[in-house]
Amino acid sequence: YGHYSPSGASGFTGLQPDRVADTRIGLGLGTRLPAGATRSLLVAGQAGVPEDADAVVLNLTAIYPSANGFVTAYPCGTTRPGASTVNPRVGQVRPNTAVVPIGADGTVCFFTNVSVDLAVDITGYMSEASDDSYTAATPFRLVDTRDARRVEMNLGTGGFPMGAGWTLTVPMAGTRGIPADAKAVSINISATGAAGSGFVSLWPCVERPEASNLNIAGSSARANNAVVTLSPSGTICIYTKVTMHIIIDVIGWWS
Repeated sequence: YGHYSPSGASGFTGLQPDRVADTRIGLGLGTRLPAGATRSLLVAGQAGVPEDADAVVLNLTAIYPSANGFVTAYPCGTTRPGASTVNPRVGQVRPNTAVVPIGADGTVCFFTNVSVDLAVDITGYMSEASDDSYTAATPFRLVDTRDARRVEMNLGTGGFPMGAGWTLTVPMAGTRGIPADAKAVSINISATGAAGSGFVSLWPCVERPEASNLNIAGSSARANNAVVTLSPSGTICIYTKVTMHIIIDVIGWWS
């Protein structure tokens, strides 16, 4: 879908996560998509994305498909690529984060080769008016609630998992090499040892959104990339629907 470079025409602007589509309730994309369907979603001028944005950063979640398959997100008005954005699996809820160019009419299209419900959360956008540039980092572990010895790693959990309904605040800007002027981070969020099915939400510590970043079904480890805007004090917040361990690896930031 693209690349980052110092000469890139567009910069990044992070947003408070906002759910703009959920076929389970008929939001944005209508009802459940049948196999072979393509539907469009207006994103320009929505959820804080300006009309002239070039691309949108979204978290796409595929929910309980009829069979194993794939979903492709791409700019409407262009030829659908052979690439996939998320791969649904029977009996599972699977998310993935993607930066998707916006079509000339302000829309993004979604194609699925299986019957599936989709949820779409917007977390940011790329535009020529944005001047935040990306710095890639050698990945490093910032949070691991399994670590019983280091408070800076376990966020005060003492090595125990986060409880159901917990919200924890994670310092980011000015921490472990992340610059003090960072405005958003790119991370890998992992969960393991969950006590049932649930989800994880990340946001810039204002009102918790309906959006989710990771969906869990049992104790097996699950992971997803996330682009998260920082709060004015340089933090992000984590919410866990059910008891689980959380691991965060930082892979870059925008500043």
